[in-house]
Amino acid sequence: MDSFVFHESLLQRERDKIRQIAEHYGLWHQLGKLSEECSELSIEAIKSINGGKMTINFIQEIADVEIMLEQIRHLAGIDEALIRGAKTYKINRQIMRMRQEEKKDVHMQ
Repeated sequence: MDSFVFHESLLQRERDKIRQIAEHYGLWHQLGKLSEECSELSIEAIKSINGGKMTINFIQEIADVEIMLEQIRHLAGIDEALIRGAKTYKINRQIMRMRQEEKKDVHMQ
């Protein structure tokens, strides 16, 4: 089996399992879990900042949040293209803000 096909097969099985979990618990339950996982990620971010290095648990919490987000997207029927569009908009908006900050910094000097 071609390694790309094998890799894609593993990813599809993982997505299927995530959807199975999502459908077992349902949207409202998993929204509560998402909130919990985001709080845990936030705590690990603060620990990382205070410690001056990434904590081991930080990666685990990122994984938990990403899994929950995938479940919510599936359960709520959110089109990935809508999320990509929103991300593109927000990224471009932030770049514009950064450029404006740079212009202010140049004028302040």
